[in-house]
Amino acid sequence: MQRLLWLILLACLTAVPPGLTAQESSKSPGGKSPEKKSPEKEKAKKETARRETATTLPSDRERAARKFAEEHHPELAKLLKQLQENAPREYADAVAELDRTRDRLEKNRERQPERYEAELNEWKLTSRIRLTLARMAMNDDPQLESELRAMVRERQDLRLQLLRTERDRIEKRLDKIRSLLADAEKNPDGAVDRELASLKKGIPAAQARAKTKPKGSKGGASSAVAKPAGAEPEKGRK
Repeated sequence: MQRLLWLILLACLTAVPPGLTAQESSKSPGGKSPEKKSPEKEKAKKETARRETATTLPSDRERAARKFAEEHHPELAKLLKQLQENAPREYADAVAELDRTRDRLEKNRERQPERYEAELNEWKLTSRIRLTLARMAMNDDPQLESELRAMVRERQDLRLQLLRTERDRIEKRLDKIRSLLADAEKNPDGAVDRELASLKKGIPAAQARAKTKPKGSKGGASSAVAKPAGAEPEKGRK
């Protein structure tokens, strides 16, 4: 039962089609399950899989993803630990997806810090919703559906908040554009004068550089050729 919860959760976190389990994926093309192996062989196989999946994500990013879950979704962090111990391949997929989510949220915080808290809360709610759906797949409890509805309502409110924030940001940008456009249309000659003045500011610096530029030796050489030494005395003798 617990393993089914892990696999449903993994299907929610990644793009794996729902219902696909490790047992089903290990069946032969004919649909028959492979021959049962001894516990020792199964344990050795798990250890091999654990070592193989450990290299799918750099250790520092794996730690960051786990820490992110511990800070913002302790229940998910607990499930990840159980996945690591019992289903290494599923754990690798889940922690990689979590790392992508963490990275996306961090980049969004750098670009639009005012949206970060709302986006983080939306992710937390979405994760809780997926986990509740996983539980509902195993347990037909009306209380779970009531909890699910409340979480969906809360997430909808958060999404509306994000939309309002984005609307306000766009409106401020539009107000600035309208102001610039009105100034340019009201006094087009003034806009031209201002741009010309800005362009001409660089002229004195260019002139100063031209004056301090060292003279080349080519001009001196040509003048020496034009008037070789001794030319004037020869003219006088004629």
